[in-house]
Amino acid sequence: MPVLKSPNLFFAPRFITFDSELSPTQIIYRTPRRDLRVSLLVIGLLALAVRLLYLRTALDYLGLEQLWNFARDTNTYWAVGQHFLGGSYLGDYCLFRVGPGYGLMLAGLQVLFGPSPMAAILLNILLGSLAPVLVFLLARELFESKPVAWIAGLISALSHTAIALSCQILTDQPFFTFHVAALLCFVLGLKGRSTGWFVVAGCLAGVATLIRPSGQLWPMLFLAMAVLVPWLTLSEGRSPMIRKALLTGAIMLVVVLGWSARNYAAYGEFTFGSNGVYTLQGCPVAQVMSDHYGRSVGEYRKEFGPDYGINPGQFMPSYRAAKARVAEMVGSHPIWLIRVALANMESNIEAMDPYTYGQIPALRQPMEILDRQMRLWGGATLAILLLVALAVLIVRRHHPAWVVLGFTYLYFTLMCGFSIWQGSRLHYPAEMAWSILIAWLSVQIYNTLFRRSRLRSAI
Repeated sequence: MPVLKSPNLFFAPRFITFDSELSPTQIIYRTPRRDLRVSLLVIGLLALAVRLLYLRTALDYLGLEQLWNFARDTNTYWAVGQHFLGGSYLGDYCLFRVGPGYGLMLAGLQVLFGPSPMAAILLNILLGSLAPVLVFLLARELFESKPVAWIAGLISALSHTAIALSCQILTDQPFFTFHVAALLCFVLGLKGRSTGWFVVAGCLAGVATLIRPSGQLWPMLFLAMAVLVPWLTLSEGRSPMIRKALLTGAIMLVVVLGWSARNYAAYGEFTFGSNGVYTLQGCPVAQVMSDHYGRSVGEYRKEFGPDYGINPGQFMPSYRAAKARVAEMVGSHPIWLIRVALANMESNIEAMDPYTYGQIPALRQPMEILDRQMRLWGGATLAILLLVALAVLIVRRHHPAWVVLGFTYLYFTLMCGFSIWQGSRLHYPAEMAWSILIAWLSVQIYNTLFRRSRLRSAI
């Protein structure tokens, strides 16, 4: 008689199949490893092919020089890489602004392959092709459903925002890939109760934070998830599990606090970087001042002046002035800042980022049409569907899924309130959550309709 393998008690069993020679009570749990490898290969190769095709088309229109300078942020990251190699006069400023993670990657590529930007673009494409594979695995581990995993992986593989950002020298794609890898390892740790997975998750999330400073508050949510998921799910052994899961957030805190201490030693400011303060000054603060005093946002941004110089003696006074201006506005107009942040969130969630269609002129018109449709109904529809999915998961007590995906989506949606004019690029990290939630909800709707049609035919 075949041996019954006990399913994981933390989640539902992955695959349940019935053997015709067994009685109905003799269930065999199987994990088709070969099918999984084929699925991952198909998703990864599809993502890679689409991105390489997009790159080839963009190069035909723009050429390499114009493509790699398409986004203004690229020069900042490139300067950090040059700084590590001893060749950028703006290196100190750029390092203080955006952190060391992506610059170290670019410096390593220049050492290995020379100063051509093509190596950096191809690395982002490889990371962009890996991301849908990781999304597939995360969906599979959370919901134990092959259809959900496939739909989520395809959404990630064919996302136009993801494809376009993969072909840029920007932090968006590496940040996304390292973060979804960290979430996957965190979930694996919850399922297997293994300390090792939580340590790996913390290291990956720490790297993501060094790559893009917008992740510096993310340790707090990892700490919250580490407490909530075991508390809501386990009836026994909660405390040991929580202690293990807290390792992920603790490692991230060490990274954030460690780099902040380095900046304090170098510049006298205990902060992870200046990018957050400058973004607040140039977006919400300028918007509130425009609302109150009548001048345009652009005029205030120009009035604030350049925020960089050649050495710390030049850019640190600018940073401290920006920090004081932000603190003054938070103290005097907090309600207006919240209103502006909410409006920015709505705008960024609904809008396409111009970067995502400006690289290929032939795509501009259809993407602008899609952008208008998204602004009219797409963003609101997506938000409603996500709320429905999260509500159903909460009612069904699928705590790991709604905590992990809900917290991830909420965090990166809130981050959209601090900037303007970036649309889907700014909201891109939330795709690792909403793609899985939409995939799961689609499968639930399909199953419900299919079952009802079968019942009608039987009657």
